[in-house]
Amino acid sequence: IKGRSRAFILGLVIPLGALAGGLLLLGVRQGVVSVSVLFVAGILIAGIYIFAMLRVRREYSHAFARLLADGEMAFLASGQDAFTRPDPSVINALTARLLASDSPELTVFLAEMLYELQGPASFPQLRDIALAGDPIVEAELIKLLGREWIGHPTVLTMCMDGLRRDQGTVQIAAVRALATLPEIHATESVLAEFRRLVHAPDDSVCAAVLPTLLRSDNAADKTLAQAALDKWLTPEADRAHRMLALNALAESGDEALLERVKPFILDPAETVRRQALRLLGGLIEETDDATVRRDALALLVSFLSDADEFVRLAAVKTVGDLHDPSTGPALWPLLSEPDFTIRHQACLAFPPTMQNALHDAATAADPLLAESAAYVLVSTLGQTRHMPLIHEHITARLHDIVTLQRHVTATA
Repeated sequence: IKGRSRAFILGLVIPLGALAGGLLLLGVRQGVVSVSVLFVAGILIAGIYIFAMLRVRREYSHAFARLLADGEMAFLASGQDAFTRPDPSVINALTARLLASDSPELTVFLAEMLYELQGPASFPQLRDIALAGDPIVEAELIKLLGREWIGHPTVLTMCMDGLRRDQGTVQIAAVRALATLPEIHATESVLAEFRRLVHAPDDSVCAAVLPTLLRSDNAADKTLAQAALDKWLTPEADRAHRMLALNALAESGDEALLERVKPFILDPAETVRRQALRLLGGLIEETDDATVRRDALALLVSFLSDADEFVRLAAVKTVGDLHDPSTGPALWPLLSEPDFTIRHQACLAFPPTMQNALHDAATAADPLLAESAAYVLVSTLGQTRHMPLIHEHITARLHDIVTLQRHVTATA
């Protein structure tokens, strides 16, 4: 009705009004119609347009009222169910395609579609597909359903079955889903399986259950998890196990995380050091203890002088995310860092402090420090009077680039 009304106004009333107005203007120009007649006709055309609008609106209101009175709009009161009830033929076709699929990726995709269409009604069929399918399919379906439906009996059974599989990907997916159970520490059947998996052949599976056991109120569970961690936190442990241990500690929210991380500041593996600094950054953001925050920040800024450039870059980004004004002195040496990426990140992370030192450094003999200081003053602190310094540095850089390009061309 509304669409037809709009079409009537746009397709008939407005064109006729425009035609009448055009004819009147032509008549005035030819001297056939006087200006007073044009004025009266304009008012009349406007009145007709307003009358048509009001009449259409009135008819639309009456039609809508009749729909409500006749109950023809009752489907609006049925809620979401009216729009989520799928066509049985669609479900049958999708199910047939799902059962015929021999590709794990396609099976997962079709299973997700079936879940979106049917919701919990699809759980029994998805469970059967998971049990009969590829481990990839089972792991992905556990992830899909376990996120929101871990309390559903079918999904819970599906995850418990996943713990008993031989494939690590399925076991880890089941562990992560079951770890979200609200009453997991009171669910002995789940905890018993987690204790068993501490001794799993796949160390990734063992690492997945450790955070839950570390958070347990049961002293025996904590002791069991700590014993597994202690083996991985020794200097003799390889890099992969040290990474697993740090990840488990981070997920557990262990109060002793700060002391645990300290030995890894000088770890020989740069990937382990990067993981340690990420854990420190997370601890600083989450803790409410001022002492813990101060000590963790002191450890974090020590990574700014790490020998590895990737560790330094990760440290600068982590420090910048904290927006702590006390990090200025620690970031200062990086304003003259030879690596441009690190230097640029240090400029972005530099807090709005030490303005006097920045003013002095903007004209320093060190071109890298002067460039960084001018950039911080202009971009971070908004001091546009230093813009000429930025232009000078850009000009110098362009000269260097042109010179380098000519050298490359000459020696090619």
